[in-house]
Amino acid sequence: MKQEREAEMPRGEAGCTERSQQRVGLRPRAVGCSICAAMLLAAAAVSADEVHGAIIGVPHGGIGDQPPQMDIYIAAGRGEAFEWDELVPSSVSVAFHHAKVLRVDSAPAGSTTMIPWEWLPGKFRGNGPDTSNSFKIIDLPATPLPSGFLCTVTLAENTVLSEAGIEYERLGATWLKIGDTTLQWPGNGPAFVVLDGKGDEKGVQVFGGMSSMRSIQLAFNGPTSGEDAIVEAGAGVTTSSGATISVFSGGEKIGWGSFAGSFSIPTASPIGNLKFPNGFSLDAINLRSEDTLAESKLYRRLRVFVINGRDSFLHRPKPKAEPAMLHDEL
Repeated sequence: MKQEREAEMPRGEAGCTERSQQRVGLRPRAVGCSICAAMLLAAAAVSADEVHGAIIGVPHGGIGDQPPQMDIYIAAGRGEAFEWDELVPSSVSVAFHHAKVLRVDSAPAGSTTMIPWEWLPGKFRGNGPDTSNSFKIIDLPATPLPSGFLCTVTLAENTVLSEAGIEYERLGATWLKIGDTTLQWPGNGPAFVVLDGKGDEKGVQVFGGMSSMRSIQLAFNGPTSGEDAIVEAGAGVTTSSGATISVFSGGEKIGWGSFAGSFSIPTASPIGNLKFPNGFSLDAINLRSEDTLAESKLYRRLRVFVINGRDSFLHRPKPKAEPAMLHDEL
């Protein structure tokens, strides 16, 4: 790896937050006339062709002599529900809040630029000052990046992983470029739902900018119970952190929440399972429905994206012995 001059951050390019259309499912709701129906079908075609993507952080370590770290994964596809390896990103920028980056390991072959940024003190998420004063931007060359695992970031020893996360909310901080499209998630940020498993049974995990969310709910294009069910929810689970996750379903929706402890569900942790009796399809998920929603810890509504990770998206390769860029070398 080699250090390069500070890269220019894309601004104002078309991305997730600059699109207003929603993915339309297999069964549009009833409309009053043929013109409305035609408009709805046209919106479905536009939405399904939109470029979308995800940048996901999976924290680990921070216990004993293990340093706090975060594995970074990327994915890109068409439509708000997409296959994790459908499209190929060309460059990525990752910023962190409540964390200082010490080093980056296992980035793709070729040059990597790490750029320190000093963040001016100010309001952070409406609940106090931002204690994070430094983060790194990882900017890869304009060559195709492998979807899936991107790199491992080692954070400062005093990092509290339950407070640290990827900074989605500030425009220009975290972005993913696919072709001529640069995706960003300012505002309240995203909720990335990853479905894990290559068959008709899928594990469910959710990712965002914080270590937990209040709730997550998905709407579907058919019943979630009974003989005609197109999807069924598995039983509730207890996560590795001890959180008890309850699952509830009815009509054409399935949701997950916790009614004990902190009354929140952890991100980057399995929270349940889904079974598709008639075979899995992303088109079974209705992201345009008002019943699809995610709430942050601060009760803010997040924009939901669904990624079919099959059994290979969140796969961390074995560490390679290679030089890393240290914070004090910059």
